[in-house]
This record gives sequence, structure tokens and C-alpha cells, in this order.
Amino acid sequence: SNSNMNSVEQELASAFEPLLREHGRFLINFVAVLDRNSSAGRDRSTGPGQRTQESTRHRTMTEAVAKPKLETRQFKSHTMDNVRVRKVCDELLHLEDPNHPLPEDTAKGNKGWMKTLQISIGNHVHCVKMNNNPEVKIGGYFLISQMLSYIRGLVSLDISSNDLKAAEARVLSLGLKTNKSIQELRMRDNSIGSEGSTSMADMLKVNSTLLLLDLRMNNIRGAGVCVLADAVSDNSTITELDMRWNYAGECSNFVELALTDLKKFCHRNMLNSLEALHRHKEDIAEAKAPPPEPESPRLSEAVTEQSEHAMNTANAANAHANAANAPNTANAHANAANAANAANAA
Repeated sequence: SNSNMNSVEQELASAFEPLLREHGRFLINFVAVLDRNSSAGRDRSTGPGQRTQESTRHRTMTEAVAKPKLETRQFKSHTMDNVRVRKVCDELLHLEDPNHPLPEDTAKGNKGWMKTLQISIGNHVHCVKMNNNPEVKIGGYFLISQMLSYIRGLVSLDISSNDLKAAEARVLSLGLKTNKSIQELRMRDNSIGSEGSTSMADMLKVNSTLLLLDLRMNNIRGAGVCVLADAVSDNSTITELDMRWNYAGECSNFVELALTDLKKFCHRNMLNSLEALHRHKEDIAEAKAPPPEPESPRLSEAVTEQSEHAMNTANAANAHANAANAPNTANAHANAANAANAANAA
């Protein structure tokens, strides 16, 4: 029956909804990294005197570039502290800006435990996984926040299970407010609470690049959920805000309404992002389309000669028709004259 078919379609839609969200985020993330890598490659291949804004935009829309490789660096559990975090931040910044000074031991040739420069020299690191390292304290997150204010190639940051509190969340939010590259931030299994979620909400009001924010298991109460919902209502980029395993023991209606609003706003942003992606693809297709071919001069001359010949033929036909009708016209005038004479004689 129709009701059974509708129920089956609804079940399929609900089952595939997470997959569609993940696919949409992948597409948006892929296009962002693709554009960033292609522009960086063009900057390395051309001299400073050969670049113009118009030519760069034209090449961005028309040239085919290679598929980007997302470089990921994952650090082992319980191996990070504030000193090593400083090394990581300095080396990541040095990958983007060679003028950024390195730590003294790295600059002297002692690579030590850090493998970033040995593996990724000349490339960007797009993903850093620093989870399960509770030895990093608020000073280390202050350094990470400073790095986030300047870095442009880092797309994903995972700091889950690091025993983050509200103070660390506030420090991180300061760097994320001005960051223009982070699209995935995973902070699950920490203890930022409602106070830390308020700092994240203030960040979401001004951040324009974050797509996914994972705040699972952070002891966030109902007030924190409502503050996040208000912030996401003004945000146009966040497509998923994971709030599972929070607000323990609260069954208030306003919490349910806030969670519903969160899902609604994230779904709205997902649809808008996919629509923008389709428009971007259409613009690329239009830019790649060949321009219309100009009309050949010989063809235009042939068309002109044909039109003139047709006009001359039409004029000649009219002249022949008038010549053929001339005797009939003379007879008509003679008959009219005879009729007039007969009338006068009568």
C-alpha cells in the first residue's frame, strides 16, 4: 500500500541521512583544499612579476589541477606536553612560512622526536591528531590558539580526551575566532561544561569556516545547549554539531527544543553549502566551455551576394510583369475614349 511505501522511504531516508551529511562535508572540504593547493602550486611556479589578479582567477576557473593529498600527523598517546606542543606549532608555521623561526634544537639539525619537517618538507599538514594527551596544559593550548590565528593550511584538529576544562576552551576559542582554515574540530570526552560551551558559542558567531564541531561527553548542561543553539542560528557554515552524551539528568522541554533547532540550523547550512558547491561547478563548466566561433568573412560576403542576387531577380520579375500588362492597359484606355466619344455624339 502507499502508507507502507511511504514508511519504507522514510526509514531509508533516515538511514542514509548521516552518510549524506558526511558526503556533503567531504565535498566542501575537498573543494576548499583543492583551491588552496592549486593556488599554492601556481604561486610556486610563476614569478612575482608574472601574476595578475585577472589571470590568476582565469587559471583557477579553467585549469585542471591534481587531486590534493591530505597530510595527517597523529601523535601517540601521552607523548605531548607544553614544550613539545611549542615545537609542533613552530614547525607547522615554518611549513607555511619559511621565515618563521624554528626551535633551537631543530634549527641546529637535531630533529629529535618530531617527524613533521622530515616527512612534509615543502607541503602543508592538513590534519593534526593530538588526542589522548592530558599532559598538555593551558599554556600549550595558548600556543595552539596563537598558531590557529596565523595558520592557513590546517583543516582538521583533534584534541579529544585531553582533559580540557572551560579555561582551555576559552583560550582555544580566541584563536578560532580569527582562523580561516579549520573545518573540523573534535573535542569529545573532555570537561568544558556549560561555561566552555559558551566560549564555543561566542566563537561560532564570528567563525566562517568550521563545518564540524564534536562536543560529545563534555558535561554540557541545558543552558549550554541553548547558548549553542542561539549561536548556530547566526552561523552559516557549521553543518554538524555533535552534542550526544551531554545534559545528563535533564528532560526539560527547552533542551529538546534547543537540540531540534541545532539540527534544523545545521541541515539548513548543509543545503546552502551544497547549493554553493553546485554553483561553483557550473561556473567552472561555463568557464571551460569554448567561446562561439566568429563568422567567417567569406561566408558573410557570400550571404551578401546571395541577397543582392535575390533582390535583382525580384526587380526583373516585376519589370516583366509590368511590360506584359502594358497592352491591356492601352486597350482599356482606348475603350474608355470610344465610350466617351459615343456619349458626346448622342
